[in-house]
Amino acid sequence: MGTAGDSNRRLCESSNPVDVQSLFLTYTLDVASEFFFGHCVGGLDKLVQQCDGASAEANADIVENDITGEELTKAFAEAQEVLAKRIKMGTPWALFELRGNKMTQPVETVKKFIRPLVDKAYKRQSTRPAANAIRPRGSLLDHLINSLDSREAIEDELINILVAARDTTASALTFCIYCMTLYPDVMEQLRAEVRKQPGGHVRSNSDLKDLRYMHCFISEVLRLYPPVPMNIRRSATEVVLKGSPPLYMPAHTSIILATLLMQRSKAVWGEDAEEFKPERWQTGEGYDQFKNGGSIPFSTGPRTCLGQNFALMQIKYVLARLLKALDNSSDAGGKATESRTIVPVKSGTSAGAPPPVAWSFLKGRGREEQAWVMSDLTLQVKGGLWIRILATPDTTHTNDTI
Repeated sequence: MGTAGDSNRRLCESSNPVDVQSLFLTYTLDVASEFFFGHCVGGLDKLVQQCDGASAEANADIVENDITGEELTKAFAEAQEVLAKRIKMGTPWALFELRGNKMTQPVETVKKFIRPLVDKAYKRQSTRPAANAIRPRGSLLDHLINSLDSREAIEDELINILVAARDTTASALTFCIYCMTLYPDVMEQLRAEVRKQPGGHVRSNSDLKDLRYMHCFISEVLRLYPPVPMNIRRSATEVVLKGSPPLYMPAHTSIILATLLMQRSKAVWGEDAEEFKPERWQTGEGYDQFKNGGSIPFSTGPRTCLGQNFALMQIKYVLARLLKALDNSSDAGGKATESRTIVPVKSGTSAGAPPPVAWSFLKGRGREEQAWVMSDLTLQVKGGLWIRILATPDTTHTNDTI
């Protein structure tokens, strides 16, 4: 995750508007591709090179095939949009694609990226040591090749995991920054906690575990803005769901779980359910409700997200590095500058989409939103989450910040 530190530094040294949602999607794709394939897409490297004035052409073929990181990102977005529409339409979705399967092109683009990496992994396997020899640790791809006989199954599994790892973590990071801009006092508490670390640095998993207020902050962000706001489950056999009253489900029946609504329910969290209060996780209230199923951002039961701990580690690491970078910024000449802070850029035609006017008449959390929160498969900000990094206290750019 070393390049994340370089990107944080570049971000903090510039006062230009930045879409952090797009930045986080690039970062999580880099991390996921390196962890799963043993080969990083290199999107953040390219961004840093551009900031340094280096030629982008030197990085254009970093994936060692015909698919660039930008094309891969676009394909993921198109595939998710198609899949989201199919889910909303239900079983008759095929009637709306009689002229052709709209998923074919984006999936083929992703597979064009994956195939050379799978070829390379198979080649490594052909030269592997004897069964009783000590083997070097491999990537997830290497382990899949050892476990599965079907190449098609390996490719499909990689796509499935890559989508899950990239978009959900990027969504969580985006809304962490969003909540920091909404609640500057909370951001200051997070900064203070990072400063208390030895030397002000967070270098190990043990250091990340010491960031207890940050863990409470992330838990509250995930409660109000779960990366997967809606899920679907289907009964394999007839079943009676416990509740008051009990709910009977015939076999092969689909049920929609509106995670976002469940986690904002006043029946579970009380009258302040829609308020942003990280401290509820300090008192034990949050964890009591978490155990009772009141907050399930990573799902629950046998289908709990396998990457939960890895995702939380990523989120903490990036936030800690960013907050640290705010206190250690420098200008173009390398001279240290005063402390900086994150300021949201006012939504508009050039920077994201403002929330619908009708939201201002809603009760509860809807009227407080400063950006258009939407969802295809994962929760996101329409048009991107645009911010500036400005010196504190700041009196400039007051005409275009919230």
